[in-house]
Amino acid sequence: MANLLRLDDSFKLTKPFHEAWLDAHRDSMDLLNRARKDMPEFFVPFEPVDYWDMLHRHVFANASRAVEGKQGIVSTNKVGFNAQIVAGKSPALVRFKHLLTNLAPRAYPTVQQTGLDKHQFSEDMLLQLQMDGCSIPPTVLTCGYQVSPTIDELIRVTVVLWHRGVLRHYYDLHNIDGIEMAEYLPFPGTPPESPEVVSKRAKRDKRNPAGDKTE
Repeated sequence: MANLLRLDDSFKLTKPFHEAWLDAHRDSMDLLNRARKDMPEFFVPFEPVDYWDMLHRHVFANASRAVEGKQGIVSTNKVGFNAQIVAGKSPALVRFKHLLTNLAPRAYPTVQQTGLDKHQFSEDMLLQLQMDGCSIPPTVLTCGYQVSPTIDELIRVTVVLWHRGVLRHYYDLHNIDGIEMAEYLPFPGTPPESPEVVSKRAKRDKRNPAGDKTE
């Protein structure tokens, strides 16, 4: 099983698609601004979360169109969320999210989201990934964005890798001429982390370790 991607490998793997992802974010923000100008009354009841949900759906749609037909990447919405699979010796599963100030992806604490933070995949997800051409459990990356307080300007577009609540590495796409990046390494001697597959049986055993029948 492949280890989680390190910064250099992550950057090299995704670099062919950075421009497409950045353009997808810019085009989505432009579309939102035009819509707000043309139909301001439509957006009156919107909360910030409504803008973020709308933006990342358009980002995924634009990114999917931008990479259609390209080698080494495929878009999917069949793993429970919208994402792109970037092929490689150690592949990546890239999702598109709004980022909090600490670069954490904004997400509801569902079972699936908790598993993704741990790079854990259910057997069903792994099967779907295999059907999409990804035979190795991938590293989960987030291509995320931050916006101005008025939600009308992109402040940052950044690829981040989180694992068990720790930001392992990130690199900016928004400022191409001065990319900021950093990697936070585990303590020396710590075994490398790898994506995991969690079976349905393992989940049941964790809920009921004694194996007793429950009503």
